[in-house]
Amino acid sequence: MTIGEKIKALRQENHLTQEALARRLSISPQAVSKWELNVTAPDISLLADIAECFHVTTDELLGAGRYKNRPGYKTYRARLAAIYEEGGTDEDFEKAIAAYNDVLLSGKASTQDYMMYGFLYNVRGRRDLDKALLYYEKALEHGEGNRDHFWFQTHQQISLIYGMTGRADEAVTRWKQWLEQEPDNVEALMSVIWALFYAHRAVEALPYMEKAEQLAPENPSVLIAIGDILGGFWGLGRYEEAIEYWNRAMKLNDDYCDARYSKAYAYEQLGQYKNAIEEYKGICDWLYEKGYDLGVETREPEEKIRELTEKLHENV
Repeated sequence: MTIGEKIKALRQENHLTQEALARRLSISPQAVSKWELNVTAPDISLLADIAECFHVTTDELLGAGRYKNRPGYKTYRARLAAIYEEGGTDEDFEKAIAAYNDVLLSGKASTQDYMMYGFLYNVRGRRDLDKALLYYEKALEHGEGNRDHFWFQTHQQISLIYGMTGRADEAVTRWKQWLEQEPDNVEALMSVIWALFYAHRAVEALPYMEKAEQLAPENPSVLIAIGDILGGFWGLGRYEEAIEYWNRAMKLNDDYCDARYSKAYAYEQLGQYKNAIEEYKGICDWLYEKGYDLGVETREPEEKIRELTEKLHENV
């Protein structure tokens, strides 16, 4: 295959017209036409730009390297996706995404193209979670000596990722083993509670909650966890009881703004939209007082205020 034939094949595969490719390269459409007819060849100074247009390297453009044509792939972008899936680098991911972006923007994407676009992010998401777990484990190892707040939080984050990846029961087993070694350790109890929460096994957390409250009745983290088990997203639906626990936690320490989000959610589930709106307004006020970036941090509560205000008016 000549360089002109390769350019034509890649151009068609990426759903680019000769005019579109010419605009990207700041040359005339006639020049592209002459390349593809093998009348002339592109100047060597243009090879890198041509390769970039097609999300390939110059070696690949010239027919060399590890990505030579393989009939098993219907398109070059499908081959790029396979490369990333089989252990490719971040650069391979960006190259594959760019190739799919082109076909999606062209309006000529197939069902497979849309599916593969999602699949690429799925693969990257799984890798990101694996990397997160790697560093969480390093955090546990590093923080074992002083066991500060972040060390404890790491247990909760590990349970969350295990829940997201279908391994929630592993977290429950792991933290129960820790609790067996340190039966009166509130942090171990809390880790079991959160693991059961993320495993959607909230009922099983009740005896652990009772013991945690007995050991640390004035600990805001314990009270918030109990509230989430009772009335959180994966909780038992006991919203009014949950609100009492969240109120106790915030009375002890109003820095636990997460409890306000939980309260707003509970009020919304109870149909008490005015109370939910007040909680979201309280969140915005708290963020302002603490000096957070309001353009970022207040986006979610402000959207909820608008949404719930509309619901409130609909019910009048």
